[in-house]
Amino acid sequence: MEYDRYETPDHTIFSLLNNFEIQGNVLECACGNKNISTKIQNCITLDIDHNVYPDIVQDFLTFEEKTFDIIITNPPYSIAIEFITHALDIVKENGFVIMLLRINFLESQKRQDFFIQNPLHSLFVLSKRPCFINGRSDSTGYAWFIWQKGKKDTNVNVKFV
Repeated sequence: MEYDRYETPDHTIFSLLNNFEIQGNVLECACGNKNISTKIQNCITLDIDHNVYPDIVQDFLTFEEKTFDIIITNPPYSIAIEFITHALDIVKENGFVIMLLRINFLESQKRQDFFIQNPLHSLFVLSKRPCFINGRSDSTGYAWFIWQKGKKDTNVNVKFV
C-alpha cells in the first residue's frame, strides 16, 4: 500500500480508549483517514500525504514541535522504530508515545537495546485482531505499545483488551 498505510479499525481504537485516558495536547503523527484522531479531543493530525488533508502536511521524522503530551499512531511498520524513537525525542517530559504494532515487534536482537533503553509503560494486547485489508485479519497478533518519556523502571503494565 502507498505510504505503508493500513487504516485502524474502530474496535482497535476503542480497546485503547476504554483502558487508557488520552488527555492534553495530542498528535496523531501518521493520521491516514484520521480514524484515530476523530475519537480523541485536542488531537492535531500530521501526515506526509497531502491527499488525506491532515492539519500538518509533513514527514513526521522531520517534525520538531515539542508541545505534545501524547503522540499516537498506527505507524508505517517498515519504519516503526524510527517513528517511536523520534516520538520519544519530541514528546513532552513524562508524556506518552502510543503505537499500534504487531506483538512480534517485541522480538529481535536488533530492537533489544532499544527496549532496554526505553522500557515500555504498558502493553495492551488486542484480543480481537484488527482487519486491515478487505475486512480480514492477518494471522498476526497486535497490541498498543505505550512508552512514557523519562520512565526508567522495567515494570510493564500488561493488559489483554
